[in-house]
Amino acid sequence: ADGPGCIAVYNWASVLWAVLQLPTIGLDLLGIAPDLAWIMNLAIFIASLVIEGFLFIVSLRVAPWQAAALVAIDVVLNQMVLWPVSTKLGCAPLG
Repeated sequence: ADGPGCIAVYNWASVLWAVLQLPTIGLDLLGIAPDLAWIMNLAIFIASLVIEGFLFIVSLRVAPWQAAALVAIDVVLNQMVLWPVSTKLGCAPLG
């Protein structure tokens, strides 16, 4: 029954990533240092992948390769489902 705990931590981590992206969004909206905003966004994305993998390893007690597979599935689902749906609804995806 590790799933509910993993889901709870995953959801709270999503809030953390949204907060961490605020400076990047601010730079982007103001048109200040677009290269810096892009680098910050990439760094936040990479950090989120690593931490998400660690979250899966610890909370679900899975092997690192299984955690990597779960992270990859999450990224694919976000790219193929959440981003297109948010775009159709008129919501700008973060980043």
